[in-house]
Amino acid sequence: VAHGYTKGVGLAAEIIGTFVLVYTVFSATDPKRSARDSHVPVLA
Repeated sequence: VAHGYTKGVGLAAEIIGTFVLVYTVFSATDPKRSARDSHVPVLA
């Protein structure tokens, strides 16, 4: 953790970043999304 930040702030940033990453992957691979949003081959 960089100087000036606490371990709690670092943990919170990691939790939020992980949530955003998992949410993005799940929404990109959701089979119920319409075909016009089909950008999964680009990500895979």
